[in-house]
Amino acid sequence: MVGSGSPLPAFYGEQALGDSEDGNPTRNFLDLFHHRLQRLMLPIWKKYRYRASFESGALDPFSAQLFALIGLGGEEIRRAQELNWKRLLPYLGLLSLRAHSAALIEAVLRYYFKHAELTIEQCIERRVEILDEQRNRLGLANSMLGEDLVLGDHVRDRSGKFRIHIRELDWQRFHEFLPIGFGYQPLCALVRFTLRDPLDYDIRLVLRQEEIRELRIGEQNACRLGWTSWLGREKADGVVTLGSKTH
Repeated sequence: MVGSGSPLPAFYGEQALGDSEDGNPTRNFLDLFHHRLQRLMLPIWKKYRYRASFESGALDPFSAQLFALIGLGGEEIRRAQELNWKRLLPYLGLLSLRAHSAALIEAVLRYYFKHAELTIEQCIERRVEILDEQRNRLGLANSMLGEDLVLGDHVRDRSGKFRIHIRELDWQRFHEFLPIGFGYQPLCALVRFTLRDPLDYDIRLVLRQEEIRELRIGEQNACRLGWTSWLGREKADGVVTLGSKTH
């Protein structure tokens, strides 16, 4: 309130600088406003600076409001150990959209797991079993040609499945995404969270060629049958396809 930048007339500043035996009433009066402004200055400065108000673990009130945009407003929900929810903060705006594209899910997975060689392949062919009540029964049900007649008890479908490719993995990172690793459960949980439609999917892991190890019989064998074991190291492709965890 005083000084060269004060909006008050100059004589108020002169009075505030003076001293007397009875004190300085002008300065004491202006200090009432000083104290209030100083208390408000920091909250005003922090209000529109998220980095300044952010608390470790995204425990600040503004982060809670952001999480509410994607259905994570409850603190109990965010305490779930499956995912580190604060990693999703940069994508909260996109995740709050009604529709989630394959490109968005791919970007979220790539950012969360810090792996550039993660892509999504759409329209994977699968074999779907026809429900018993939808199967053809001549003369009884589902037998109208061109409308509801289907031969057999299975059909091929390309509209209900996609595949997650995770390539260029070293030996350690490859094991992280196996069902026995600590990355498989978070991966499935994040896919379930980002999906808007009940789609099926699988996960294809690709180990680097130089990381493939020889299969040896004995206690010193580092390979696991079906996951990290291939006959013939030179011709091995290092590819493993895992089923999804949908529940």
